[in-house]
Amino acid sequence: MNQTQAQHIWKIFDDMTVSDPHAYQKFIQKNIQIGIQEIQIEKQEKIKEFLFYNNLLIP
Repeated sequence: MNQTQAQHIWKIFDDMTVSDPHAYQKFIQKNIQIGIQEIQIEKQEKIKEFLFYNNLLIP
């Protein structure tokens, strides 16, 4: 993504905060939840990998 594209996306978000604040809030909350889930999955995978490579986990 280049700078022009990023600015365009930010403008869409800025416009959305004015035109439909509820939709903007819903969008942000949804993406925060997705991010939290992805972090939890990644954390679990790293723990399993650590345990496996340190011979603490039997596959």
